Amino acid sequence: MAQQSINIGTTANDGTGETVRSAFDKTNDNFTELYTDKTKFAAKQDIATTSGTINLDASSYSIFEITSALTGATTLNIQNIVKGQVIDILVTGAQTITIADDFTTSAINQAGSGVYDGASSNHIQVVCIDDNDSDAILIYSVATYTSDTDPA
Repeated sequence: MAQQSINIGTTANDGTGETVRSAFDKTNDNFTELYTDKTKFAAKQDIATTSGTINLDASSYSIFEITSALTGATTLNIQNIVKGQVIDILVTGAQTITIADDFTTSAINQAGSGVYDGASSNHIQVVCIDDNDSDAILIYSVATYTSDTDPA
């Protein structure tokens, strides 16, 4: 849904604006869309698949956790990601990983020097810099992580 603007009339109390009921109906619709989008982009998907192509639908989730260690070569296929969106992928397992997307033409680039470590828990973060279907750009980074409550 596109944002619904409220007609406030030409001047105050001139009778050309919307009724109070109509204005608040649009207000409710606008807030519903905002809260729905917020929930969608904070959602986490647990994935049981441990090899082959795993589709990651960025229009529904922003966090993807592969809940068991990978058992074979895996392609993480990012779908429906949009410019400015960031997704997080949590994965482990001593297997080869490839990152792919559903754009017609794209560049997938790595930021930093972190590499996937199959013996550790890995956090892969992907940001979409450009979602033009014929010239998309995704940038990812990889870091290992461990449970630790003391950041010092």
